[in-house]
Amino acid sequence: MIVKQGQVVCTGLDDRGRYQYQIYLHLQNVGKSNLTVITKTSDVLGIFYEVPEITLSNSESTVDGGLLVPPAEELGLVTLYPTDVASVHDTFTSSDRLQDKAVINYLAREIYSGRFGNWVGSAKSAPIQVVNSVKSCIE
Repeated sequence: MIVKQGQVVCTGLDDRGRYQYQIYLHLQNVGKSNLTVITKTSDVLGIFYEVPEITLSNSESTVDGGLLVPPAEELGLVTLYPTDVASVHDTFTSSDRLQDKAVINYLAREIYSGRFGNWVGSAKSAPIQVVNSVKSCIE
């Protein structure tokens, strides 16, 4: 699995003065077997290295100690044949403005005891240009 394409776009400030970003990436199956990927992420984490890294992933929830299992369609499961591409999109909010470039990391964990058969691993983009076209994102 590779990140074929990625984009980070600043869309403005929220009501608390934090920068809001839209994160887009295209994952491509470069293997020889079909893979199932989760396209609706629930966790977005930013780590501010020299080139910031934004990680999109999923986690499990529990209710009174019992595993809360979502419907498969809520995870956005997509089966990719070799060379197929899936789109993943999420939002990210940060008190710090991303400067010129960022890296997007897609982290697929084994969740829900593997019952959805999703691909497990990570795929990271090369540093990509952050789009700061909104005035509040530039100042």
